[in-house]
Amino acid sequence: HCVFKSFGCKSVFFVLSNVLPLYASGMDTGIVIDCGFQQCEILPIYRSRLLMESLEVCYVGGVTIE
Repeated sequence: HCVFKSFGCKSVFFVLSNVLPLYASGMDTGIVIDCGFQQCEILPIYRSRLLMESLEVCYVGGVTIE
């Protein structure tokens, strides 16, 4: 409520932070790979939608990745 009055925002758009590099390149379809300290995520995006059935998460940090 405060954001809308104080800054004059008309709407808010929520998006997965991992998908932002894809959107920043002007594309709506692609594969985003996010490698962090303990896990690596592979996010397939098709027409701005996350394909949950193809989502992969690999845990690293001394653990074998298969």
